[in-house]
Amino acid sequence: MRQLGILLLLLCGVCLSLAAAEHEPWTPGRIEQLLQHAQQLHDPGEQIGYISQQLLNTHYQAHTLIGSSHTPEQLVARLDALDCMTFIENLEALRRSDSFPAYLDNLQQVRYKNAHVEFSHRNHFFADWPISNAPMIQDVTQLVAEGAAVSVSKALNHNGPKFWIPGIPVVKKTVHYLPASQINQAVLQRLRTGDFVGNYSELAGLDVNHVGIVIKKGEHVYFRHANADAGIRRVTDEDFLRFFKFQRGIVVFRAYRND
Repeated sequence: MRQLGILLLLLCGVCLSLAAAEHEPWTPGRIEQLLQHAQQLHDPGEQIGYISQQLLNTHYQAHTLIGSSHTPEQLVARLDALDCMTFIENLEALRRSDSFPAYLDNLQQVRYKNAHVEFSHRNHFFADWPISNAPMIQDVTQLVAEGAAVSVSKALNHNGPKFWIPGIPVVKKTVHYLPASQINQAVLQRLRTGDFVGNYSELAGLDVNHVGIVIKKGEHVYFRHANADAGIRRVTDEDFLRFFKFQRGIVVFRAYRND
């Protein structure tokens, strides 16, 4: 496979990579064209579904963000390579935007608490989203579950004597999840295209261990995600029930308009 060029620019503290995953590069102009089409869709979930369709087959790559407890944080905007979290961050930022500058501003809003570009302010956990992005992101797990949800109190980031992410504090949160054994056709009907879904983790200090979105095509429901599996390593669609059949459960967040 030919090597893909990556354009890296440092603009006002923003690390920007606009190489395309397949053919045409993601120039600011092309991103604005994408946003113009997405803005014609009124429903946030449909916007997310449309934008994510354009990112299918994008290469999976972990550790694309710049910053740690010892390294200054930079706002990284990449569409050429994504992991599961940067995939959904970009989807949410793009669906809120009507221009390229707005996309960069919204990515900062989505990724960081109070839009403060600092490692300690990054929304490291999926459970941070409804809090840092209210009212535009809401936890609808209990709504989707209709009485079947389980609530667990977790000390996020606490991993025995160590931390999952060094340099940030332990925060107690209540995580609601729907057990995988309770996912049935009625649940699938209550899910919507564009819903953000986390794969619930039983490990101490973690809320979820993977994230993606719901895609509904007719009677079929898919889980669209940045797939890290060897031999795949790209944004793909998988049958929703098949993917979660042997998982612990799901956490569901939903995007809303802010008007």
